[in-house]
Amino acid sequence: MRTTAADMAISHSKVIEQAARLFRERGFADVGVKDVMHEVGLTHGGFYGHFESKEELIQASIAYMSKASIERLRARGVDP
Repeated sequence: MRTTAADMAISHSKVIEQAARLFRERGFADVGVKDVMHEVGLTHGGFYGHFESKEELIQASIAYMSKASIERLRARGVDP
């Protein structure tokens, strides 16, 4: 069964969300690609369909966390 572009986009978002959570909990050095992919229910090899490297995932996770923080501040009436 072939993965659709929509399914791939959903998986990509889940990988970033779970990576961000794990990085916050354990730090960048203590979280591996295998850990992130396990949390999402995907294989370690599937990671490379989404990202070139762990560093690219870290960058995407930081961007995700920053955006989420800004949205929470705005929801509280703070203009960051």
